[in-house]
Amino acid sequence: MPKALAVVRWDDRVGTVIEGSYPKNVKGLTPEVTMKVYGTHTLGKEIPTPDFLVARLENLNIASFYGGLSVQYFVLLILDPDEKSDLYEDPLMEIAFRVFENLEGKKYKADLEELFEYLKRYTNMNEEQRLALFISDPNRYAIIERLVVDGSVTKGELEEYVKKKTGRAVEIDVSLAQLVKFGLVSTEWVEGLASECAFLTRDVFPMRKPAMNIIEKAKGNLLPKGVASVYLSEVREFFRDYGQKLSGSLEWINQDAPLVLWAIKDLVVSDIVSILRNDALKVDDILKRIKAPAKEVSKAISQLLNAEFLTVLPDSDSVDYALLKSEPRILSTFPDYIVNTVLDHYNNGLVPPAQVTRYLNVLKDNYPKGE
Repeated sequence: MPKALAVVRWDDRVGTVIEGSYPKNVKGLTPEVTMKVYGTHTLGKEIPTPDFLVARLENLNIASFYGGLSVQYFVLLILDPDEKSDLYEDPLMEIAFRVFENLEGKKYKADLEELFEYLKRYTNMNEEQRLALFISDPNRYAIIERLVVDGSVTKGELEEYVKKKTGRAVEIDVSLAQLVKFGLVSTEWVEGLASECAFLTRDVFPMRKPAMNIIEKAKGNLLPKGVASVYLSEVREFFRDYGQKLSGSLEWINQDAPLVLWAIKDLVVSDIVSILRNDALKVDDILKRIKAPAKEVSKAISQLLNAEFLTVLPDSDSVDYALLKSEPRILSTFPDYIVNTVLDHYNNGLVPPAQVTRYLNVLKDNYPKGE
């Protein structure tokens, strides 16, 4: 179990400086320990790059992620003595990216407690929840948004685009590193270009799908009496409207995507969705089954209703039941649609020939078997 989280800066004059931590005072985290951690991150590297390490120093069990030369910060996690610190590589990297992108004005400090709590819960997340947490960050979502349109973009162009789109500072290397780790993007140098290129290798689409288990129960009259026909009518009308919006408005899609990601990444919300995938439940039964404070569960149910992931319908005895109206999912696909865009850019002289050739080879190398 994590015991403490610290953000440490490298200063060329004085060495390591603890800029922030949660809890505020971290027992045993001395300048000698932070200097050893920094030294291990950078040892033998002419140009220090982003790096994860685990170490046992001064009786402390440590995991640390360093942002590289362009950042010169590392985020350090202290764990229980018997904890396997290497299991925290992905969650610590995720937390570190969020810190690095909010270094300006030390904005991250206000979020340290939240980040620490998320870090403790992150290891219980499934892969889809981790992906949702990652791409829900505005900077990263903006990167994907741009690459879905153009396929390949230089890092310099991407950095300017993200700053303009989100109004936030961005460490483009840091943001891209995790996209690469999830298999969504590849980065490579292309001869003749001033900066590396980012290539879209897999598209992700936060979307809603019908709750098929509940629909089948409704068709088989296996729901509480008086609920089935009303439920099927509601779902049919919702997805008729949803399909029209999907095909007609990119702006609407980008507005709905954060709701879908929220419904996946929030652990209380996702637990509610999970238990409603297979059955209609009374609200009181949901409160009993979810391991979280009742007030938090009630709030999540209300938010799911407002976002139209849930509906509440009375049975023939006027007892209210909650049912899943739409199920949040992340669709991950190979971006075969992008080939026409790449060729169009080439024919119109919008992208250097070497960049087009390299991207087509990247797509070929990443084409999944069986898709």
